[in-house]
Amino acid sequence: MADSKDKNEHLDDSMNNSSGGQEELDDLLSQIKEGEGAEPVKREEAETEEIIRKPIGDDQPEDLESLLSRIEEKEDEPAESMNFFQRLIGVVVNPAQTFEYLRVKPDWILPAVLTILITVVFAYLTYDIIVDSQIAKMEENSTLEADQKDAIIDSMEQGKYGVMRNVQIFGITPLTVLIVLSLVAVAYLVVGTVLLGGKATFKQMLSIVSYPWLVIQGIFQTLVVLPLMLQSESMSVYPSLAALLPSSMEDDILFKFINSFDIFNVWFLVVLGIGLSVLLKMPRGKSILTVFAVFVVWKLITVVGLGSFTAQFGL
Repeated sequence: MADSKDKNEHLDDSMNNSSGGQEELDDLLSQIKEGEGAEPVKREEAETEEIIRKPIGDDQPEDLESLLSRIEEKEDEPAESMNFFQRLIGVVVNPAQTFEYLRVKPDWILPAVLTILITVVFAYLTYDIIVDSQIAKMEENSTLEADQKDAIIDSMEQGKYGVMRNVQIFGITPLTVLIVLSLVAVAYLVVGTVLLGGKATFKQMLSIVSYPWLVIQGIFQTLVVLPLMLQSESMSVYPSLAALLPSSMEDDILFKFINSFDIFNVWFLVVLGIGLSVLLKMPRGKSILTVFAVFVVWKLITVVGLGSFTAQFGL
């Protein structure tokens, strides 16, 4: 009986030991599983903290700069490619799109050269008419002495022939065109960048000026005014409200000021205002008003301020 009792107690101890071992095994497995499940979470948290705490290195600004650079380059690419003739037509039918193209790809040499050629042809065909008109005004001038008038008239007569004629037509005329285009571009560049705070280059502004000048002042005005001048053999061709005034007022300051706003000048100023709006990225109404304001100031200086000075020379 004692042996049986000892066996039973040994069996109970073994079962207890086995039960304790099983519990330890279960605890160990549980810890392993918890460790496996927590490790990815801890690793992700560590990586996140590392990213957050990581100082901005040199490579990150370079990546940002390159991205911004690519964006700017993309913005500077014109929406459509336009050849020269499309740009000329675009000045009339779609000036905003044309100037947007010229803002990105400025081009002034070819339109300036064509403007010079047209102006030289115009001067060649009307040179005698212009000189005769100036002589007639000089003869009517009462502010100069007779000897002074005769000397000036003789000089004008001699200028109709020979070297002086060629110098005037083929030398001074092209130079005048380049000077005028450059002065207009500089004037609006200063106003647009200094006074209005826009950003533009001289080449961009010169392109914005050259194209409408060629199309409007060069081609269209020549096609209208030149035949009328040749037919009438007179400079008295006024495509403006000045044509409604008496011819006796032709030398008056008011007449000249009103005639400054002929249909071609007004058209040119409106188109130039659109170009200024595109180039400087400003409201169109404000840019057109600015263009007209600068033109009015210029005419007040040249016509009103210098009118009396030039009138004594029959100009």
